[in-house]
Amino acid sequence: MIVNAALASRARNIGRGFAVTAAAGTAAGLTAFGYGLWEKNQFVLREETLPILPAGQAPFRVLHLSDIHFVPGQDTKAKWLESLASLKPDLVVNTGDNLSHAKG
Repeated sequence: MIVNAALASRARNIGRGFAVTAAAGTAAGLTAFGYGLWEKNQFVLREETLPILPAGQAPFRVLHLSDIHFVPGQDTKAKWLESLASLKPDLVVNTGDNLSHAKG
């Protein structure tokens, strides 16, 4: 009887451990999925001032775009990109991957 009780207790502990691990894995997966949905529309505009022109020289604005990965249907991204024209850059530098495929 003592052996059977010990085995039953061990089986319950293993079952609980599995349930906790499965729940933690599910929570982590859902968190990563939610972050992916949120992050895909978080575009970054970083402004830097580099004091490299001679004194008295008019400012020179450069807009550097990188890794746009644009696919059809990304209306939010398209509007954000269009809004960058309001920065009135003197030069636009476009590097990285501009287009992507909807299937990844």
